[in-house]
Amino acid sequence: MKSSCIAANLSTKLSTRRNWEDLTDEQRNAAKVLGYTKKNWDGKGEGKTKYENYDWKELPEDAKEAAKKLGYTKKMWDADEGW
Repeated sequence: MKSSCIAANLSTKLSTRRNWEDLTDEQRNAAKVLGYTKKNWDGKGEGKTKYENYDWKELPEDAKEAAKKLGYTKKMWDADEGW
């Protein structure tokens, strides 16, 4: 299982680096597939996302595709440094 992955740190590491409102519809939909909400994406809420404790190989295909739309790579997803 992977280490904790939180939206507040995610948005600073990935190329999107945007607030929820600044994401495209496609990016927001991808974030929702992964369990993000406006609140936890913007770092204003606690709570785990749906797949934060999964390694890349454990993700279903729809979650991998969603992660790619947000700028994740397998290497980034599986990094032990957390998000």
